[in-house]
Amino acid sequence: MMAATYPIGYATQRVSMAELKRRYEPHMHPAMARRIFPWVESMGGLVGIKDVPGCGGGRRTVQPIKPGFAPPGKSFHQDQRFASGIVAYSAWDLVVGTSGVHRSPTWAETATAPEYGLHTFISGEPWHIQCIEIRGWGTWDRNGRPDPSMDFPLPGTPPPPPQIPDGALQYNPPTDWWWFPLDTNKPTLREGAQDAQFLGHVRYVQDAIFFGAGGGIARDGSFGPQMAQRVRDLQTVFDIGVDGGVGPQTWGVIDLIVAGLVKPADPPTAPDIEQVSPCRYWVRPGDSPWAAGVRVYGSGHAGAEALAASLFAAPNVRIDIPTIKGVKTTVKAGEGPYAILARVGAPASALPAFYDWNGGEQRSLHPGDVVYMPLTG
Repeated sequence: MMAATYPIGYATQRVSMAELKRRYEPHMHPAMARRIFPWVESMGGLVGIKDVPGCGGGRRTVQPIKPGFAPPGKSFHQDQRFASGIVAYSAWDLVVGTSGVHRSPTWAETATAPEYGLHTFISGEPWHIQCIEIRGWGTWDRNGRPDPSMDFPLPGTPPPPPQIPDGALQYNPPTDWWWFPLDTNKPTLREGAQDAQFLGHVRYVQDAIFFGAGGGIARDGSFGPQMAQRVRDLQTVFDIGVDGGVGPQTWGVIDLIVAGLVKPADPPTAPDIEQVSPCRYWVRPGDSPWAAGVRVYGSGHAGAEALAASLFAAPNVRIDIPTIKGVKTTVKAGEGPYAILARVGAPASALPAFYDWNGGEQRSLHPGDVVYMPLTG
């Protein structure tokens, strides 16, 4: 089986992944490199990089001064100094190679990029791709030039383990279990596991059994034969696979036990998150039914049919979007878009949708502002 090759430029040249990395990984932000090459590889040789003299699709030492290009010094194709001190470029322009000469991609051909922490978001430019945390240069600069995350979970790779601050187990069972019940990426534990390796998860299982499942277990952070037997006891009682290890099903049992030990909190005077129907969209200056339709329905035609032009007579107002359900919440002090997405249960890759529904990246959000996100699935 021949190794895949990848298109370069608008002619017919194709190169190996090793050559692609040799040419374009130097001077690239490591978070961008961690994402772009696996995504390109996942496309099986369909996409590559536009490498055209004078307006290269990767790193540019000189930014062209012509219509359609960012001003010199304000392009992510050029080296930028990030908050970490890294100086690197972090954008590509893509080409597609199927047969014959290469061409620009369509929006559909870059649809999987957000799964890899990348997006093509500039109107009319489905070829321009960069890290999903970064959109416009101005907003990025005003926000302190943050680096894209090195921990974005890529398809097929396990997410990085949660980092526990100094102090290790900062919880107080049986009433305060800290973040453990909320951790959705718990590791599989087997006999021989130690807390030092698994960030407190062994002790969490021991405490759950000690306080909520009859005791008979040492709380020493060491997964020994006694703990394996007590885990098998639980698996037998709950009629799940009996193997003495702690995998997804057994974690569900452990979290269920802990949930029964936790005293419910007093209900808040106003819920943080509320489901709404219909979802509400923020009208921005220059907006229209067609533009809103592209953002919320994925179709300008659908927007023109469903949304009256009179709804867009004035900017900076909310309008109902028929047939789409959503959630709303209020921005809290110190919260940015990623914190809001996490709180409403949306993934980091939903950032473009957050901007689409809430006035775009250029709109400043303040504590007390109400924001909306559509429900998916």
